[in-house]
This record gives sequence, C-alpha cells and structure tokens, in this order.
Amino acid sequence: MVQKRVSDKYLRSQVESATPGMLVVMLYDGAIKFLNTYKRKVESNAFADAFNLKMKAQNIIYELSASLDMEAGDVAHNLYRVYDYMMDKLISVDVLAKEVATVDEVIGLLTELRDAWKDIVEKPVAESLSLATSHVYA
Repeated sequence: MVQKRVSDKYLRSQVESATPGMLVVMLYDGAIKFLNTYKRKVESNAFADAFNLKMKAQNIIYELSASLDMEAGDVAHNLYRVYDYMMDKLISVDVLAKEVATVDEVIGLLTELRDAWKDIVEKPVAESLSLATSHVYA
C-alpha cells in the first residue's frame, strides 16, 4: 500500500512537470503497457481484467485522437486516421477467443508513434546540449 502511494506521487510529479510532448509520450507508454498486460491476462484466462485493460488502451487512443488540432494540416488528419484504424482494430478484438495478433499490430503502431514523438521531444534538448558542449569558452 505504501509502495502504491509512493508510485502515485512519483507519477503525479512526472505529469505535473512534463511538457505537452512528454505527456503524449506518456500516453503512448500507458496504452502500450495496458495492451501488453492485456495479452498476459488473456493467456491466463483473466478475461474481465483483459477487457478492462483493452478499454483503458482504447480510452487513451480516443483522448489522443480528440486532442488533435485538425486545423494543423495533413499530419493531424493522418494521425486521426491511424487512431481511428487502431480503435476499429481494438473494438473488433474478441477477448474470449484469445485474439492477440490484432493487439500486437496495434502495439506496433503505438510503438512507432511513441518513438517518433520521443525523438521530437528529446531533439531540442539534445541539440541544445550539443551546441553548449561544442563551444569553447575562454
């Protein structure tokens, strides 16, 4: 119980200090974690738990989709289509049939998007550090 409170405080601190880009990466991480746990629950026949985990991942994908600024152009529209595709795939998954191939496909898409966002979020920091260390100060 104490460990949970400590991890909750740590997570709250991470969220409160995160940039918007870092929050997006955290959302992807959460959806990926929920879907990986979903697969373990399906294999152990914990279908109710698996269903709830799938729903949590779907809720994250829905929030990512709903937060898009559709006036931003093609990137937003393309992301919307990818999120819509993932939602359709997850909705079609039959927990009782122990269907994991479709979930693996969604995990793959989420991982690719997460990695791209992580690169974007970390790039300015890496460039700043590179510039700072490449100058010699007298």
